[in-house]
Amino acid sequence: MAHVSKNTLLGTLNNTINASANLKTATKNAYQDLTDSLYQVEVAHATTVSESGVVNLSTVQPANSFLEDIIVICTSNAAFDSAGLGVRVGTALGGTQILDSAAALEPAASSATTAGVGTSIHDKIRVSLGGNATITLTAGQVYTATERTIHTQVSASTGGFTDNDGEFTVAMKYVQL
Repeated sequence: MAHVSKNTLLGTLNNTINASANLKTATKNAYQDLTDSLYQVEVAHATTVSESGVVNLSTVQPANSFLEDIIVICTSNAAFDSAGLGVRVGTALGGTQILDSAAALEPAASSATTAGVGTSIHDKIRVSLGGNATITLTAGQVYTATERTIHTQVSASTGGFTDNDGEFTVAMKYVQL
């Protein structure tokens, strides 16, 4: 199968003759859903809930793709009971099939994290975001042949968040094969 850029496809669709107006509208709508890159990023945001020890985020990984990076970042200051602040990523809520890092964002005995603190599988990104530890993805768990929901959980090792004002964002970078 030949690869055609999104712009080339649009030109071909616009030059289609003998197509009804409804068919042209349908093909243009389908075109809008196309991406012009093998690299994709899914992003999810969630806020802290007072007295809860976790923040749940979910994204969708498309079929026939593999995760290239996971970046978890605090996007609004978050306060919590004295604890380490870690990250779990799995195929079920609270699951650790893809990664489990107990103190990726903040070390034990921390009580807050500020906007901009984050982590990644790439040490240079983690260092630039000021995260506590670089995360490691579990071998054999990054590829999927079918579409799946990926659940990310930011979790305090003990206690919970002390306000409803913190926010975390996860960016899943994947390659579509």
